[in-house]
Amino acid sequence: MRADAERNVERILRAARETFAASGPDAPLDEIARRAGVGIATLYRRFSDRDELVRAAIEQSVAEMVSPATEQALDDEDPLRGLTTLLNAAMSVAARERNTLAAAKDFRAATGEISDRLFGTAALLTRRGQAAGLIRADLVPGDVATIMGMITSALWTTNPDDDGWRRYVVLALDALRPEGASPLPPARPLPRSRSGWRWPLPTD
Repeated sequence: MRADAERNVERILRAARETFAASGPDAPLDEIARRAGVGIATLYRRFSDRDELVRAAIEQSVAEMVSPATEQALDDEDPLRGLTTLLNAAMSVAARERNTLAAAKDFRAATGEISDRLFGTAALLTRRGQAAGLIRADLVPGDVATIMGMITSALWTTNPDDDGWRRYVVLALDALRPEGASPLPPARPLPRSRSGWRWPLPTD
């Protein structure tokens, strides 16, 4: 795209996030266009429908906050600390963009690729933590994805104006530690393969 077109896309995506945060997930697209300073026709030239716009807005937020945290987490010598960094970054984005996420008509389609990348990184960090004896050995990738989903669900029961979700990140991370861990029932297979995971993951 030309530079001016790229700037339009950037403005539209930021305006979408701001508008959903201010007006809720049902905010009309023409309000987003007005906030971005473009015509509604320009918005539709760049994004064919609401879900495409929502998906791109989420990707923008992830690129700003989660991607740098992912690199930091993978470079951390302490995999449990790295997993903590990743979870806090992911939850910060989910909390800040809760209305943008809620705006997606097809949530799985809007977030599937992002979720797969996030779950894959979390699973790799978990495997490293297990190898280092920092994370209980009986976890499987499906457990990690489910725990992350459980933490995300806390967003809908906490005040959107504070960071009460951090309490549940700490509780979840404590549950991953081997100290005092109770035996788990057998792991069940995931409903479908999302990222071609195998367990245990290959060492890196």
